[in-house]
Amino acid sequence: AMQHGDTFVYESFANTPEDIEGVVDLPRALQVNIEGTNQNGEGITNVIVITFTNDCTFFPVVAPEHTMGWLRVKSVADPIPQLCPAAAVTTKTQGEDEQDDVERGSSSDSDRN
Repeated sequence: AMQHGDTFVYESFANTPEDIEGVVDLPRALQVNIEGTNQNGEGITNVIVITFTNDCTFFPVVAPEHTMGWLRVKSVADPIPQLCPAAAVTTKTQGEDEQDDVERGSSSDSDRN
């Protein structure tokens, strides 16, 4: 049984390029159901459903530190560039922005907004 603070790993089928021949093979949704017991001994369920269009116009769908119910995302992997060209552009742009902030000596998130 998992305890408070434990982690689990989810790896998408989309991370196995050898099994994907095109966009039609990509998942259209992710559903996670986690059942637990609160401090009063009552059963509780956390249900997360994320649907995907797979047109890759909105990236990333989730990012580190996003929360979904009582889950917190620790890390995410970039999608396969051939299936989501926007990911490579977004990742590069974010990296360049972070480098610019370092060069200016900025250290707070508010400086980026």
